[in-house]
Amino acid sequence: MVSTRYIAVLAALASFVATSPAPSHQQGSRFLFAHTDSTLRLVKTSPADPGSWVTDADKDVLIESGVRFIDITDIKDEEVLEMISTPDHDFSQYLNTLDLNADLAQRGSDWMQGELDGRSMDSAEQPTPFNTERAMRHLKTMTEFWSRDHRVENGTKAAEWILESIERIVALVNPHIESAAFAHNATKQPSVIAKLPGATSDIVVFGAHFDSISRKPGGYAPGADDNASGTVVLLELLRTLAEKTSHKETEPWKPLRNTIEFHFYAAEEVGLLGSSEIFYDYKVKNKTVVAMLNHDMLGFSSTDKVSLGGDKIDPRLTHVLRTIAKQRGIATLSFSCGYACSDHASAHNNKYPAAFITADRDPIGNDRIHTDKDTLETIEKETLERHFQFSLAALEVLSNANVTKLGRPSDDLM
Repeated sequence: MVSTRYIAVLAALASFVATSPAPSHQQGSRFLFAHTDSTLRLVKTSPADPGSWVTDADKDVLIESGVRFIDITDIKDEEVLEMISTPDHDFSQYLNTLDLNADLAQRGSDWMQGELDGRSMDSAEQPTPFNTERAMRHLKTMTEFWSRDHRVENGTKAAEWILESIERIVALVNPHIESAAFAHNATKQPSVIAKLPGATSDIVVFGAHFDSISRKPGGYAPGADDNASGTVVLLELLRTLAEKTSHKETEPWKPLRNTIEFHFYAAEEVGLLGSSEIFYDYKVKNKTVVAMLNHDMLGFSSTDKVSLGGDKIDPRLTHVLRTIAKQRGIATLSFSCGYACSDHASAHNNKYPAAFITADRDPIGNDRIHTDKDTLETIEKETLERHFQFSLAALEVLSNANVTKLGRPSDDLM
């Protein structure tokens, strides 16, 4: 239930915004309001919401009340703002009705190999073991930051730890992987990006946010499930990719078809700040992202299935992922997550095909998130492993496939 405090805040904000003049370059825009106070941020809580200027304390009220929002302060691109302000279609019911067995039969037994260009990562016959001990050790480290809130020093230290973890993998396993911090304008907390260059400039992104937050401002925010779980699964995927694509110095380097990137996003909890800036940067630079797979809350499940979002996503990509899971014996379901649900929305808003992967069909309904109860002890090891195996299967296919040709062969999903 939305608190009366939140309603009062919005009422005050509406009155404030109505009297705030816009500078000349923004007058006439139906998306942006303007204000000269740099401590205020402009947020939207729905497609129809024109936006309200809020303080950090106001954001805390929204988070405490369970109200999702996108911070659009620094977004000036009208195309992106149009996407943010357009009601999205929910494909979840339709995706749940598709016959995966018929689709597999129509595709043939070798479709998962895609159009190979270079080396194969496929390990369907011998699944890669999930290093549960290492994953849980990394989870413990992340929860010991006390809070990974983007406003606190430990939030930045968490980013540094992720980058150092990647650099160790690179040094020990595969020097072809590049890694760097991505500095942001709206937060001092950087994102982290690791990249394995491919034979083409087509990019497949595996993403997860690493920041955490408490409903009580300044409170303990271990964020084990939300989202240390997604972070450690990506670190294990990165290590597996590094191992499978390593080679002897005497052998020629054979890249995968696609460039593979692992994104660890800053400041997701306060309006998708990190991912919004990254995907807009990619849009400006005309980068070709053929798939973005967002991982958020992979440590607890009430269904024993992999849940895939049905809104702010590309339905063809999501259906391909469900078909991959079916062939690997992994059960899936699709669900509607809602506005500003997670970082896949940022990719979608910049018109990149996205998918959302989570462990429970209603992640926002988990009453432990954003509290001191989201601890290591609540993480289900078997759920972590299920999502690692699912995302590894997706990585094996998408790394070498011409992703734009992997759509459902029998009809058009749009």
